[in-house]
Parts: sequence; structure tokens; C-alpha cells
Amino acid sequence: MDKSSAQLGVSPVGKVSPLSAAAGIGTPVQTLESRASNLAHQQAALAAHLATSNGLQKLVSTTHVSATAHLIDQSLQQAEAPGVSQKYLAQAVLTQTPNLPGVVSQQLKAAISQSGLFYESHLKDFAEGHRSLAEIKQEPQNKPNYLMQTLLPQQLHILEQQRLSWHGEVWSNQQMDWDVYVKNKQDDDAKNSHEDTGEESFVASDLTLHLPHLGKVTAKISIHDGRMRIGLLAEQPKALQLLKTKSALLVNAIESNGQTIESLTLNNSMEVAQDG
Repeated sequence: MDKSSAQLGVSPVGKVSPLSAAAGIGTPVQTLESRASNLAHQQAALAAHLATSNGLQKLVSTTHVSATAHLIDQSLQQAEAPGVSQKYLAQAVLTQTPNLPGVVSQQLKAAISQSGLFYESHLKDFAEGHRSLAEIKQEPQNKPNYLMQTLLPQQLHILEQQRLSWHGEVWSNQQMDWDVYVKNKQDDDAKNSHEDTGEESFVASDLTLHLPHLGKVTAKISIHDGRMRIGLLAEQPKALQLLKTKSALLVNAIESNGQTIESLTLNNSMEVAQDG
């Protein structure tokens, strides 16, 4: 760390990918997509069976819906009811040490991993010997009084939108909204800078804080082909000016740890919203 960085309170961040938490959780989207594919095959077979009147008559006369099926149907209806939040709402403060970015990174990873959102993926890991029984027991699904529909809205949101939305108290009295999602290359604002990589999609992250003195600040981060793109949006002009003043120190702190920044942009979030 250089002297000027230390004086201004900017600490180099350990070389941890902003999205390393998602990588360590398993493969929730792939697991859910696999299930959807299996269901599609079953539905195709059922449609073929219903194509004949005899098949339809036989199905109607012999099919019985189990109590488990009724429970699943009821839970899905509750999960998809109007007004049900698709965000994961954290119940505990994430960290007591916001000035230690390496520690916060690990705490956020643990909070997401143990949320129960990726329980099925973790069961797969357990069956393959990659996750311990003690870890599985820490998840909400294995806690007393857990209701199946509790996390269904968020899990369905991840499946349908390929987007994880987290909301909670990141440190004492400070709320944070955090989204991790799959972004298509053709929808990227800087498509031309990525067109030679051959990748069709990549993962991006949006993090929003409502700070007491700076107002609403959003950081948009994506890593594509090993290159990081950062967009900082500030609602208040004084916050935007401060971010511009410190931007060179931010770039130096990140690049000093071997990461490559392709671009860093700073904008007024209200102007961006109006332009959009």
C-alpha cells in the first residue's frame, strides 16, 4: 500500500473475485435447469398420452393426487401469490467489521451459502462427497418449524430470472441491496469490448447502499474474460464528486492485487435513470 492510499483510508483489497461467493455455493442454476429439462420430457410424454381419447379417459379414471402433491401445489400457489417478495431478506447483521473487506467477503459468502436458497445443489454436493453432513445441518431446511414455502419465491426467482436478490443489514443500521445475475453479451452496454471472447453470457453484480452522508450509491461490477468493469452511480452531486476524486486510488488498490480493470465509469444515477 502506498503512503497516499494509507493517509486517505484506502486499503488494498485481497484478490477475491467479487463473484467468488457464487462460485463456491455450487451450481444452483444448472441444477434447477436440469430439473426443468426433466419435467419438460415428462410433460411431452404426458401430452402424447393425452392425444388419444382412450388415454385421457384412462388417466382421468385412475389418477389420484397424493397428500404430498397437494402440499407442493399449495406451497407453489403461496410462493407465487401477489405481493410475495422475490428478494432474500436476511435476518441478521452481516458483519461487525465493515473496515475489513477480506473478512466481509467471507461473511457474505457464508451468509448466502447457508441461506437455504441452494439447498438442493448442496445435497448433490453432499451425495458426491464434496460437502459435510454438518454443513447440511446448518441450513434452514433442517431447522425446527421450517416451512417449505418460506424460500420458494426466491428459489423460483433464481430459476426464472437467473438472478439472486439479497436484502439485509450489512453492518449495524446500514441496509444493503445486492443482486447477482447472468447477463447476456448482446445486452451489455459495451458489447464491442467483449465480442472477441466467444462467451455468450457472464455474471454481473449490483450493490446499492443508502449512506447517511452520501445518499444512494450503487456499484455495478462485472467480470468478463478476466477483465473487470465497474460502474459507480451516485444520486447526490457531492457524492459523485467525491467518488471522482478517489477513483484513481480505487483503481490502484485493485490493480495492485493483480486484477485488471477494463473500465471505470462514474455517473449521476438520476440522470442515468432519465436517459434509460
